Amino acid sequence: MCINAKEAIREKGSVTLNASNFAIDKSNHHKFPFLQEGNYVCISIEDTGSGISKENLDQIFDPYFSTKKKETVSGIGLYVSYGIIKAHNGHIEVSSTKGIGTKFDIFLPAAKDRRKETRDLSEKIILLADDEETLRDLLAELLEASNYSVIKVSGGDEVLKVLTEEIKADLLIIDHHMPGMSGLDCIREIKKLNYDFPIILSTGSLSSTANVNLKEESISAVIYKPYDFDELLKEINEIL
Repeated sequence: MCINAKEAIREKGSVTLNASNFAIDKSNHHKFPFLQEGNYVCISIEDTGSGISKENLDQIFDPYFSTKKKETVSGIGLYVSYGIIKAHNGHIEVSSTKGIGTKFDIFLPAAKDRRKETRDLSEKIILLADDEETLRDLLAELLEASNYSVIKVSGGDEVLKVLTEEIKADLLIIDHHMPGMSGLDCIREIKKLNYDFPIILSTGSLSSTANVNLKEESISAVIYKPYDFDELLKEINEIL
């Protein structure tokens, strides 16, 4: 967008960037029918360039449309910019006056403040059991970055040992396939010991849990490898 703005200026001029928080609700939704109600960031890019004629204004986001000469073409083009913005559930608007300049307003959904989601979770302890050390360490690091405390173990036997040492756990994430005691067998042993906390079973295979009755086994959720961390964190937050 900035490359297009720069190239619209033939001699001296300016490109001005602004960003502001913007809310769409019932009162103004009729002005933005292409967007859902919610919080957005509006990014404005305004130039004092040559402007766009009225006949071209309706075509600027069309594929292959360009008024540039071949030797001046650079950047990814307005059609691709438009596609990227739409792919992020956003919207772009343009206003222009020939000989005065052009302004693009880009609306993108505002990111949620994850700190608010996790501010009350700093005392929550997650017991993480997985025999794949690299994966276990990576997941623990990501959870700790989201304000959880993590106890890492490599097998079902270690899970039971930690629990019998009276170490509190608010949530167990346990791999289904581990050498020795499997995740499912460990969960059944936990039930026998009358521990009551949510359990997430992780697996790399859809078929491995096909015949598992989650409610009967007291399993709160099943997650599949490779992890989508945002989805996993959302699942954990909802459970806790």
